[in-house]
Amino acid sequence: MISVSGIRDASKAGNTVSQTGTVACGLKLYWNFDAGKGCILYDVTGNAGLGTLLTDGVTFEDNSGIGLGRCVKFDGTKSAISVRKTTLSLKNGFTISAYIKTDVISDAPMTVIARNIYPISGYMSLVIYNGKPMFYSGDVTPRLNFVGEKNVSDGKWHQIGVTYDGKEIKMFVDGENVGTFTGISGEIRRDDCEWSIGRLVRNVNRFSGSIDEVRIYDCAITPVEMKALAK
Repeated sequence: MISVSGIRDASKAGNTVSQTGTVACGLKLYWNFDAGKGCILYDVTGNAGLGTLLTDGVTFEDNSGIGLGRCVKFDGTKSAISVRKTTLSLKNGFTISAYIKTDVISDAPMTVIARNIYPISGYMSLVIYNGKPMFYSGDVTPRLNFVGEKNVSDGKWHQIGVTYDGKEIKMFVDGENVGTFTGISGEIRRDDCEWSIGRLVRNVNRFSGSIDEVRIYDCAITPVEMKALAK
């Protein structure tokens, strides 16, 4: 099991966690937004996660709420981050984790991060919908909206996460499991995919609020490791 300091440490490219009894897996894409200026963002891992800030609706702010450097503020109408196409193998599972603070409760999904365009293979999205985190993937069966049963649209910082190990999808808020869905199957396809932060790829479902510490692992990290990501 990786230590708390190890899983949170963004300074080392190729930072790894070990999946008990199987293969080692790693932190593949990570944006901490600490650059705090400019229009190009590089992910900390060096795995080609180059992001371009779109339009003038994106601003940088000090993240005094959780003490993790700087964050990105989205206006909900124009702003987003577009990440160039990245070939990333998630066939053994994945983890997505991010810190979010919403400005509104929306009856339309507000995208934290999304991959590819629905319904193309490889499509997935982690959104906030009616105040709760929700995940969808076009590559898993059954194709459902997986909802974490905890409100996060309260104007406060929350860590949200989702894991998939080929059998279960688990939703997390602030390191706590808020939804486990069993009987899931399907391999996440390895495509040359575009990612976007703060919107779906087709300029819809934009996020209104702040996002920080976006991480993608190529395995399902353990609940203990997820708790370590939640400060």
